[in-house]
Amino acid sequence: MIGIKAISSYIPKEGVDNFKQAETFEESALFVETKLGARFLPRLEQGDDTSDIAVKAVGALLCESDLAKEDIDALIVVTQNPDGQGLPHCAALVHKKLALPTHVAAFDVSLGCSGYVYGLSILQGFLAASGKKNGVLVTADPYSKVITTPNRTTSMLFGDAATATWMGENPQLVVSDCSFGTDGKGADVLIDMLSGDFVNKNMEATKINGHLINIGRLAGMNGNFNYDLHAKRRLHYVGTTGRTRSVEENLDVARVANKDLWDHVVDGNIRHVIFKTFRLNEASDALNIMNEKNKKDANKIIGDICNIIQTSVSVEVMADKTAEMVKEESNL
Repeated sequence: MIGIKAISSYIPKEGVDNFKQAETFEESALFVETKLGARFLPRLEQGDDTSDIAVKAVGALLCESDLAKEDIDALIVVTQNPDGQGLPHCAALVHKKLALPTHVAAFDVSLGCSGYVYGLSILQGFLAASGKKNGVLVTADPYSKVITTPNRTTSMLFGDAATATWMGENPQLVVSDCSFGTDGKGADVLIDMLSGDFVNKNMEATKINGHLINIGRLAGMNGNFNYDLHAKRRLHYVGTTGRTRSVEENLDVARVANKDLWDHVVDGNIRHVIFKTFRLNEASDALNIMNEKNKKDANKIIGDICNIIQTSVSVEVMADKTAEMVKEESNL
């Protein structure tokens, strides 16, 4: 059986303190901890490129495992940011820098987030079909090469690093069946929390006659709206906020949501990723955490309250409490 025998990585020592970077975007340390999770974003060392960090990851794998360089039969590099313009392909450059034998099959896979899963399956199948013994799968994506700084949406998310995975017989980890698929039709409903210059990209990701619902403006209040794209895709573009609704309207929203969605929540079909739960009498603490930097954003408060307040009271009582908090926030 072919599976994973060892995994190593290379992470540059130099990088960006994400807490300091967050300050330039007027974000708090709490935002970094709870929303992003990355305190430090590594960056390429001076003079390094994608193939260099890939070589360092493979070097770590050779040092930390029983794999010898001369025993490598196949090399796959998964990257969306190869050296130069992508020619020669990154795997060929890594092959040369490692001085691997000429019998080694080397090629690239141009994928991002799903690349590791695809790479595992491709390398596993390649080894089985060719009769080769040992393969190395490298993932290397220095996104600092393409990120425009400062950019609030991307600068705080992506770092530079590489991994190397040894696949072969008698594995330590077995790769289970993978589910693959591609659907280019676009999303039926897309919830947009960014707006700004992302509006056109969001419209492109929505299918014909789809629905794009704007609930936030994290990337900016204004953007270059492509009216032609909107018309050609026949999109239903809806903007919504809780701040301009009356208390009665917000109560109606709460009741309708309870009627239409609560059974799905109870059944587990709709789940939230919850950072922390609060009792109803601790709602003010929840509001302070969520709205530390922007107490005027009542729309965000209303939306997040429903996610984090743990209570067993009826929807009418919850709606009344929510209405009181909305009134308090509207007076800030």
